[in-house]
Amino acid sequence: MRDDSLALLKDAPHWLRGDGEMARRIRAYDWAATPLGPAENWPQSLKTAVDLMLASGHAMQLAWGPERTVLYNDAYAPMLGERHPSALGLPFRKAWPDIWREIEPLVERAFAGETVRFEDMPLVMTRHGHPEYTWWNFSYSPVRDESGAVAGLLNVTMDATAKVHADRADAALRESEKRYHALFAGSPVPFMVLAPNPPDFTITAANKAYFAATLTTPESLIGRRLFDVFPDDPSRPGQLGSEALAISLDRVMTTRRTDAMERVRYDIVTPSGGFEPHWWLAINAPMLDASGEITAIIHQVDRQTKLHLAEEAERRAQNALRESECFSRALVEGVPQLVWRASEDGNWTWASPQWAEFTGQSEQASLGVGWLHAVDPDDRDTCRSAWREAQTSGSLRVEHRLKFAAQDRYHWVQTQARPVRDKQGGIIEWLGTTTDVEDMHQAHEQSILVAELQHRTRNLLTIVSAIADQTLATSDSLPDFSARFDQRLAALGRVQSLMSRYAQPDVTTRELIEMELAAHGVDGASNRVQLSGPPIVIPTPSVAMFALALHELMTNSTKYGALRQDGGRLSISWREQRNGNGARLHLAWRESGLSIPADAAQRRRGFGLGLIETTLPYEMQGNTELKFTDDGVSCTMELQL
Repeated sequence: MRDDSLALLKDAPHWLRGDGEMARRIRAYDWAATPLGPAENWPQSLKTAVDLMLASGHAMQLAWGPERTVLYNDAYAPMLGERHPSALGLPFRKAWPDIWREIEPLVERAFAGETVRFEDMPLVMTRHGHPEYTWWNFSYSPVRDESGAVAGLLNVTMDATAKVHADRADAALRESEKRYHALFAGSPVPFMVLAPNPPDFTITAANKAYFAATLTTPESLIGRRLFDVFPDDPSRPGQLGSEALAISLDRVMTTRRTDAMERVRYDIVTPSGGFEPHWWLAINAPMLDASGEITAIIHQVDRQTKLHLAEEAERRAQNALRESECFSRALVEGVPQLVWRASEDGNWTWASPQWAEFTGQSEQASLGVGWLHAVDPDDRDTCRSAWREAQTSGSLRVEHRLKFAAQDRYHWVQTQARPVRDKQGGIIEWLGTTTDVEDMHQAHEQSILVAELQHRTRNLLTIVSAIADQTLATSDSLPDFSARFDQRLAALGRVQSLMSRYAQPDVTTRELIEMELAAHGVDGASNRVQLSGPPIVIPTPSVAMFALALHELMTNSTKYGALRQDGGRLSISWREQRNGNGARLHLAWRESGLSIPADAAQRRRGFGLGLIETTLPYEMQGNTELKFTDDGVSCTMELQL
């Protein structure tokens, strides 16, 4: 023992002995600067607890007094990592600030007189300069003073991180083996196992998917030599699929590494003895033992026949398309109509030469929304409205006046367009024509057709017009009307976009709510918003009206309610109830933590409340109720599905 250690031991209280690191540090510590006071004045209960802790070979820690001052032994020090030795004498909460939230309730239970014990408790600790996942077995036991009151806590602990990792590794290995056997037997991917005995490569196993893909059976495959079962078609000399497979297997044997084959034609023998053409992708992977020797080769195949034939057909179609491009361009440029192409928002991407000849505007100038400059200024809003309507109706048809350069005046024209869709129903672009109807427009007979056209247009615009009228009636100004109207049209547009995913879309309650949250710039995962409910499909005819109601609630919340005010919370829950009359949707919208003016209900009456209280219940055969309370807003809906 060094001289300074002897001096410390000599000056230490008679009860504080020991030559361990923590015994020395506890003797040297200035306890007078802590709530515990000088060590010689400590109560006997604390002295006894410290003696017990220092003498133990188990990791132990004491937390004593109102500040839960920390003392610990040598076995506990490594668990502190870089916190050792500065944790000595600190309050418990400062010694472990990163896990205090998790362990504070347990500490308080111990100081209340309860023994608390946990096994494999997960904690994220920062002990070595970075957060790490750890697991612990520990018990918190109350330590009582001379009066019988709980004065401290004794923490007997063991770092179980290594054990948990080992248990998880064992479980993962067992699960992996189980999955492997299940995967091989039931996988839809064709697998075959080959013995590493070139040139035979005897087949030792295969799964059902492999038998089905190769038109074979276990009896015709297992135990036989690979190339006896899968010979080349003698009628196709020079097309040797077996040669490509043999080269790949030899590469695996030489390198002991997985080899992926490029797509190759390898015809399969049919039960009748003929050959059926097929194309394949194959992967050959070695299975190695502990010494690195190959014990088997896993041969996995993916039949690419349909894809190959489809690609061949696509190539032929592309060649035919290229050959017809010149003819198509000549045809388009030869028709009297003005032909053009546009993106979904009405921005033109191409215009035929007839457009430039008719309007005097170049193709380049017509791109984007430049084409509107050739439209009579009085009709430009009509064209914009028609494009907005086309996003939901799926077609564009509008009459307007267009600059006729040859006479330097405007002619009446009829513009029509339809979307070009891909195989999944998505819109690729819009293809349209503009036709000069000036002569027809001036004729008496055309007036009947114009009236009919206007009648049909009014029907298509009924919903939009109703929204516009009611929005205008409740707006304070034209800018206010414009903002609200655009928002409601945008809500309708979002719904139509959602419904255009499939021919028969299944739009759920959650999708509509999350779509509106995103549109209003609200993170659905925020702790201010809570969503709960199962996937419930809204009937297609009612989707638009239901979405508008959600839009109105969300708009009010972002302007006045929980999504605007500090401390506000929004909870939306829904469920489905079935009875003899079918299924009904129950939705509860609750905003809390708000400051609600006494006249809030009256001030907020308008289109949105009318929609929620009257239109929506009529549309979906149900009931709705909207309430304003002292601290929030609630809306309940019971609607027919």
